[in-house]
Amino acid sequence: MHEDVYVRRDETAIRQSRKVAAAGLQAALEAAQDTVLLRFLPEADAEPHVNDGSADTPVGACLNVNANPFTGSQCRDSFLLCLGCPNAVATARHLPRLMALHAALSELASALPVDVWQARWQEHFLRLSSLLELHTTEPERAAALRDATVEEKDNIDRLLRGELA
Repeated sequence: MHEDVYVRRDETAIRQSRKVAAAGLQAALEAAQDTVLLRFLPEADAEPHVNDGSADTPVGACLNVNANPFTGSQCRDSFLLCLGCPNAVATARHLPRLMALHAALSELASALPVDVWQARWQEHFLRLSSLLELHTTEPERAAALRDATVEEKDNIDRLLRGELA
């Protein structure tokens, strides 16, 4: 009652809560930037099997699916964990699917309770946001989202539903 009647209507409390929330989001973004291991490469610098699509995953491409850098064995992790894997790479060719993933995670954020979204999706969203902000421009991101194919969007939906684990 106290919070609903007094605190939520107090302009000082509202301003302070915005500052605290912004600081928390900034700290989370900085932590995500430290843990984004998927590399974004110019296509000219990518290995042939990355450019020809034979190494593709729903998120980007994998340099060695048979050697998970964390376990040493064949990778069986969620494709969302590619965002934090040193074996993962992406090129401009992968940008539409990355943007489709970003859009889908944003939609989940608006549809789920905050605590549920934060626990399940926030780390992936922040890693992906960091990758996109560091390596692409807003016009590139907008064009890539428009260029995402139905198949790429479907794969992202299946990924988020857990069907591609």
